[in-house]
Amino acid sequence: LETLNGDLMVAGRTPAGAHCFMIADFTGHGLPAAIGVLVAHGVFTAMVSRGHAIETVAAELNRKMYQVLPRDRFLAAILIEIYPDAGWTSVWNGGMPEMLLRRADGSLATGFASRYLPLGILEPGAFDATTVRRELREGDALLACSDGVLETLGEDGLFGLERVRECLRTARGGVIESLVTALELHAAGSPAQDDLSVLHVRFERDVMLALDASPARSARGRAASHWRCLVELGHDTLRGNDPVP
Repeated sequence: LETLNGDLMVAGRTPAGAHCFMIADFTGHGLPAAIGVLVAHGVFTAMVSRGHAIETVAAELNRKMYQVLPRDRFLAAILIEIYPDAGWTSVWNGGMPEMLLRRADGSLATGFASRYLPLGILEPGAFDATTVRRELREGDALLACSDGVLETLGEDGLFGLERVRECLRTARGGVIESLVTALELHAAGSPAQDDLSVLHVRFERDVMLALDASPARSARGRAASHWRCLVELGHDTLRGNDPVP
């Protein structure tokens, strides 16, 4: 919309090669939502870059949102972690529309519906970061959107999730382009009432496993080929810490 909005999409990759995504929607618009977006973006990118699991990222985001946001503000979000080598995805959905899963043959599998309250509502001790885990096959795709897409108003009512499913099921070219066209036809020129955000991720194992070929990485030179590292962690450390990061 015309003002600073509360929708957010961010992606990152862990040192172990997992691909992580977040699509989120803050309550409200303007400066309060924009400040919240900055905080959420910082927490997500920092923790993913250090290798934290998506469950830990969700718990820390909730703690931070609970700490900094007023009680009438919260963050609906979908957090996604894809392991390209194993072909698995883990998803946490709190307060967002159902994320759809399209198989490579065009059929729609069971999606990822919201199972939890948005981030920032529950105190940390009551928060549940359990994810839903599904297998991904080559060519499968995930499609998530903010509620502004579903609530786009037309002559025959709201756009709704079923129309999103139909766009995903029948799209032969770009999925987002097909969805945008359907939204424009449905709205028939009426101005949008909310931010419209769509995230489309297609599972391509070789692409996701490919090494980062950016100039910055190349400039660092070839990695050492002969080295050894030994780490000892006692039970007191393991009891209260995630050893992977």
